[in-house]
Amino acid sequence: MFKILRARFNDRLYPGMAYLGGVPGDAPGYWFLYCHGPGLMTLLAAQSAFETDLTRRVETDQGDWLNRQLTTLAFSALPTLRHIHWGDLQPGWDGGLTHEMAGNIDAMAWALKSPAAARLSRYVAAKRGAARFYGDTAVLYFLYTRHVTAKPADPPLAYLAGGRGGGQFYARSDWTDAATIVGFRCTDFFGSHNHFDQGSFVIYRNGPLAMDTGCYRHPRGHQQATACHNTLLFDGRGQRGLRFQWAQTLDEFKARLHHKTKPIETGEVLFHAVEKGWAAVAGQFGQAYDPKAVKSCVRQLLFVRPGTVVVVDRITPPDGASLPDVQWLLHLPGKPDAQTAGAGVVTTNNGRSWLRCRALVPGGVTPTIEAAHQTPEGGPPDRAVKAKLMDTSRAAFTYKGKGARLLVHLLEVGDGSPPAAAPAPRATVRGATVELRIGDGTFRFAGAPTWAVSLK
Repeated sequence: MFKILRARFNDRLYPGMAYLGGVPGDAPGYWFLYCHGPGLMTLLAAQSAFETDLTRRVETDQGDWLNRQLTTLAFSALPTLRHIHWGDLQPGWDGGLTHEMAGNIDAMAWALKSPAAARLSRYVAAKRGAARFYGDTAVLYFLYTRHVTAKPADPPLAYLAGGRGGGQFYARSDWTDAATIVGFRCTDFFGSHNHFDQGSFVIYRNGPLAMDTGCYRHPRGHQQATACHNTLLFDGRGQRGLRFQWAQTLDEFKARLHHKTKPIETGEVLFHAVEKGWAAVAGQFGQAYDPKAVKSCVRQLLFVRPGTVVVVDRITPPDGASLPDVQWLLHLPGKPDAQTAGAGVVTTNNGRSWLRCRALVPGGVTPTIEAAHQTPEGGPPDRAVKAKLMDTSRAAFTYKGKGARLLVHLLEVGDGSPPAAAPAPRATVRGATVELRIGDGTFRFAGAPTWAVSLK
């Protein structure tokens, strides 16, 4: 039994963890509970049994996957302690940092001597108190929580989980509960709890503003469709339908990435930058769609703290063809009559903070607004409380098909009621380069081959 167990973790799970580089290989609730948790506890059990510092071995020989997964956990947790809505998100206590994760966080804080883990440990403790442990997880309090020695400290304000092969990018204005939180996803398809959401982004400030929609009741439900995410449709059609692959080894998974008929390689990260005052990322996700509809789709996303997001899309049709109509999607909290829309603009309010989205290139396109799926409101995860559902809306900016498309959208957020819109900044297009002035700086969005975003 020991040999089987050792082979299963050493030859399968841990190489997979190293390969992912911090990206969850499933929806976060499932991943951290059923994959990351057993991997962590098996590692610490072996470390205790053999009196060998295996966490240091992970750091030096396996790409530091334990620390990277921890960082992803910290960035993907909303102030409500629920995970950012990537993939099927359980409405109950499995959908966040509850009694099933608090002890694991403390175990990582102890093993890694990590200031970021110690901060996350104290943050969960302040929110949940003793209720963060439940049943058999209480033993972890005695094993790890009482022995955390690291001094808590905030992580950096932006982080890429993953790498060139695909990832999830996170950026924050600060580490308070009132922060603006931005997420971007562009990675491979791992399984049926994942969604067809490559290129999608979310914005959260005092509640969801740009959000994923839909309520998970079973895998492959309505919530999986591209139309529930802040990405692109082509003539109303979303990304390619894929199903669970059950790859038992990393080599088997890699072989399926570029399968001749059903490749599961659906997104790559081309660039990312973390700078003082701003952060940016670029991803290619044209391969997630039918190759007859689109050849290439690169999205560049810039976050300028505290509340400005720019999304630049460069879409190329198949050789010798034109693009179909492109729908640029933005999902918002509230019913359609709660949104304000006009030529090239849509505005929403979640009760505490507002978001305004403006189409800059090409400008003047009036978005259509329709009701979208009811979605769990995102309150604190609790095993005894049934999740409440909130109404949502879908705003779609539609651009007629043509040879190629360059789209630029500006999203601004703030607190209270939205003020009158200031004149929209002008996006200057020079060949493959887009320049946009934000505040006191001008940002440059480069084309191929770098796809870099820089402050001019």
